[in-house]
Amino acid sequence: MEKRFLILIPFILLLVSCSDQGIYIDIFSGNYAYSRGEYQDANLLYIKASHRGIYPDYVAYNLGNVYYSLGEAAPALGKWEESSLSKNSDVAFSSLYNKGVLLFELSRYEEAFASFKEALEINPSDIATKIDLEYCLLKMNLRNESVKPVVEVKKNPADEARKADAMRVLDFVKRIEKQTLKAETAESGSTEELLNDW
Repeated sequence: MEKRFLILIPFILLLVSCSDQGIYIDIFSGNYAYSRGEYQDANLLYIKASHRGIYPDYVAYNLGNVYYSLGEAAPALGKWEESSLSKNSDVAFSSLYNKGVLLFELSRYEEAFASFKEALEINPSDIATKIDLEYCLLKMNLRNESVKPVVEVKKNPADEARKADAMRVLDFVKRIEKQTLKAETAESGSTEELLNDW
């Protein structure tokens, strides 16, 4: 009798713990569907996993990735904002980084800069985030420079004198060409129309 009871214990434990394993199956199945590009299926599996209430930060991060892949910026940002509060530093970092990338793509450079900066506070050694942070800063500076008021350029008297000289030379060349053309048309008997074209 005791022997049968010892054999049944693993099966009883397996049945008791099945409810928690369902979320793992949903998340792994969602990850697999996502890796195959089946974003709608992945979305449904992650939503199913989110209803179980276990590991909400992981599920929110994955949902953010799916929404991003589906081109839905607002829900993706919302899910990444939610998962960025995770106690798991990898999830928080990845959420902030992805949020920064999406904000950058939306030309919201100041917000992207803040998100990348917050991600670097979690993982200061990440090179890709540092590069993206600097690129954000560059875009912000370029935007600020393009907004500056237009300053009137003062005219340089030397430039004006050169321009006047160039016009005189051009006038001289035109007169010489016209005289040459007149001489050629007089010899060949061409009409006065050629002279007027010049």
